[in-house]
Amino acid sequence: MNDLLKSLVASMEEGEVLDVVAEDTPTETAEVIAVVEAGAQVEQAQDAAEAVATTTESLEAFNLLIEGRLASGKGYGLEEMRLFQVGVATTMNHIGAQANFLPSMEDAEIAATEAEAGDEQALIQVSQEAGEGIKATLVKMWEAVKRAVARVWEVITTFFAKMFSSLSGLKKRAQALQKVKFSGKAKVKLSDVLSAKGTVGQVVTDGVAVVRGLGTTAVDAAKLEVEKARAAAKGEDKENMEANPDVATVEAFVKEKGEAKEVELSESDVHAIGKAAADAVGVLEGSKKTSEAIKKNQDEALKAAKAAIDGTHTSAVAKAADGVGARLAIRSAKKNVAGPYTKACKHLFGLAYQAVQVGQKAASVGGKNKEAAAA
Repeated sequence: MNDLLKSLVASMEEGEVLDVVAEDTPTETAEVIAVVEAGAQVEQAQDAAEAVATTTESLEAFNLLIEGRLASGKGYGLEEMRLFQVGVATTMNHIGAQANFLPSMEDAEIAATEAEAGDEQALIQVSQEAGEGIKATLVKMWEAVKRAVARVWEVITTFFAKMFSSLSGLKKRAQALQKVKFSGKAKVKLSDVLSAKGTVGQVVTDGVAVVRGLGTTAVDAAKLEVEKARAAAKGEDKENMEANPDVATVEAFVKEKGEAKEVELSESDVHAIGKAAADAVGVLEGSKKTSEAIKKNQDEALKAAKAAIDGTHTSAVAKAADGVGARLAIRSAKKNVAGPYTKACKHLFGLAYQAVQVGQKAASVGGKNKEAAAA
């Protein structure tokens, strides 16, 4: 359970609230936990897709190395083959796989012995077998990349579906907070994530700005990756074209914390919290359209990457630009464009939900203070 989820659960377990701001039902509590956990699954799936795609790129580089050696009319010597085997094995180990598609070192040793006896063709044959094993594996790896990317979008879709189902209830509570009435100040406890700014409302409002800005950037970045993948399919390198979502901004946003503390909130403070939370809901409601636009472009990038690879496995994987096209196309196809945006949406949802909980607590305490004063 991550820090935000812990603080969400803690805030939802604190005290009772007034009737004017309805208390979360067990179903609603389960919903918000499900949203945060679904967001965590997105990050796990993206890490897996990144590992598979990076391994595929590295394996393509090894393919180019051995293709280059064979093109010169020579094969790898024993020590070169040993280093080659170690490099490929290390690459495959990143995804927990073995390099059992390469000739054994025993075969390489036999070939080296035969080469010393004057049969140079033996080294070439072993090197050819290594190249063929890599090419056959690259075909499988590309399919793995597509499955990994599909899995990412499967969990992203689940995340947004769970979040959207919770937004209507959150909006009602945020709107109710803007109408609460009490006099004086209400003491409440703030978690570290809600203490990052001068006020709780400001924490949420700044988060709204981050997500709103990132939505446009993420869609632009997804469109650019389509263009880059299509160029790669033709053997053109457009890697210098960058429009990536501001990952640093997202990381700073989700990691921003203050110190947990007790504060006093007035009626106007609670109204501001309700307004900020309602604004957050509005931005999150629009995130569905943004996520769909990103996915549409990533699907196009996958098609372009497939075009760079299909029909070329009988000779060398992705002949375009001597194989560079395949690596660049795969890189664009698996680009984690949606990751930062999804992460920011998840965090803003958590902040808004927790802020509403704080507002509800303040309304409860303020109402009791008012009743005590009247008595």
